Amino acid sequence: MTFNQTEDMKRLILLLSMLCITISMDAQSKWQLIPHLGGNVTKLFGHEKAGEGKWMDRLGLAAGADVEYRLSEKWSLSGGLTYCVENYDCNSGYYSGGWGSGSSLRYHDVLTKLNTLRMPLLVGFHAGKYVILQTGLEPWYVLSFKEDNGGEMSKFSLSVPLAVVLRGEGFQAALAYSVSLDQYLNQGRLNTLTLSIGIPIEL
Repeated sequence: MTFNQTEDMKRLILLLSMLCITISMDAQSKWQLIPHLGGNVTKLFGHEKAGEGKWMDRLGLAAGADVEYRLSEKWSLSGGLTYCVENYDCNSGYYSGGWGSGSSLRYHDVLTKLNTLRMPLLVGFHAGKYVILQTGLEPWYVLSFKEDNGGEMSKFSLSVPLAVVLRGEGFQAALAYSVSLDQYLNQGRLNTLTLSIGIPIEL
């Protein structure tokens, strides 16, 4: 083997080694599928009605899956679909007998049920080995809506979610607070707090 052939062989080995390293680095999980299940609490803020109406939160359900792409050691992008059942009710005040001197303030329950499909699009900052901070935009679509007093709601809404994710090996817990950008019945903003458990699966 000549000197040139030896140098060519070394270059080839070096090239193959670099190629293997590149493939190996690329093979490290950049994509993850994260199915998740949890509960939520929904509340209306900035709402005004006659009397001192009190809103009482009710527990709902959230189930779905996200896909996450790791951009770098510190940053990631994710998107997904989440089906939510959101329940809340209100002790709404009204005056019986009109507004005269003989009227009295009474309360009645107004029950609201929402079935929604949420589509979070998030940027994640990996603050540590186990902690991820996320925010972005969350369009959501009202699949069905029912209120005792016959209220109506727009089909599409938009929220800004703020989330803290604790992630370990094959397990994660996430706490997310979604702030609505739309007015509910032109009277307030419907915000949701969600606690969920997920299982990250490398793709």
